[in-house]
Amino acid sequence: MGLLTPATGEYSPARMFTLLLVACSAETEPTESPAGEDGRVFVDTGEPEAPALQLAEVGAFLNGRFAETAPSAGSMAVAYTELMGHRTLTCPKAEYATLKTWVVWAAEDEPCTTEDGWVFSGLANAQGACEKIDGGTMVDVGVLASFQVTDPDGLLFYGGGSFNQRCEWTDAEGWCDGALTGAFGYGAVEGWLGEGIDSSVFVTDTWVGEDHELTYSGGLGFADGDVTFQELVVNAQGATGGLSVRDPTGYWHELEFAENGGGCGQLRWRGQPEGELCLDLSVWRAPIERVESTCPTSP
Repeated sequence: MGLLTPATGEYSPARMFTLLLVACSAETEPTESPAGEDGRVFVDTGEPEAPALQLAEVGAFLNGRFAETAPSAGSMAVAYTELMGHRTLTCPKAEYATLKTWVVWAAEDEPCTTEDGWVFSGLANAQGACEKIDGGTMVDVGVLASFQVTDPDGLLFYGGGSFNQRCEWTDAEGWCDGALTGAFGYGAVEGWLGEGIDSSVFVTDTWVGEDHELTYSGGLGFADGDVTFQELVVNAQGATGGLSVRDPTGYWHELEFAENGGGCGQLRWRGQPEGELCLDLSVWRAPIERVESTCPTSP
């Protein structure tokens, strides 16, 4: 593979979000079904006439969840690197224990506690490679994990799933390609990781000089809502493609960005226009995070 040729092929993420299509009658008044054997009666409330979230609330939801960083395997790898900076040679037990970051945890019968008060339990298979290739640099990191770590303040950092990212670049140009799948959260930080997520997100970053273009696909699930990306492409000129936010009614608010429209697009609910919604794209077009400064050569 050439230095600046992204990996071919497309990811095939498992569908995270399943839409249940229910056949409905033309009636709008609530109707009751006959009582079942257990005595319960089911009420059909009909089609919702209006969304639960208004335009401003959809904007606040998006800007709040992604105020610090956009979701990516790179951001998760940076958070994991910082977490592993608190481990010791014996807690958690690990192969290649002399390495600072990219190690294989051993499953613990009981959680272990460091002298600084960090409690580690679970396991992780983490690998990292940093090499000079074709006049540039390659970083390839990946983690497959099921862990819970409690910090000295009692806040839980949990991870169950995987994240992997490969980047290649020279001084002039480069690319990164990554996938973040699973459930992750840490209440001590802001943004999407602080909220806790169920994730199936795929991000590609290509750049020439300082001009980056990022493509997002997949989706995220939060406790109070879901977000999916429809080939969302963000660069210095704005955004194309779209994203959707699930309304509490079960239907989706769909935001389609206009070409050359900056960070603004038309928001629709069930095909009906809700108005123009503008997002701060500075986080979305920021260069994807890399961990080459802490990634050792694979053992």
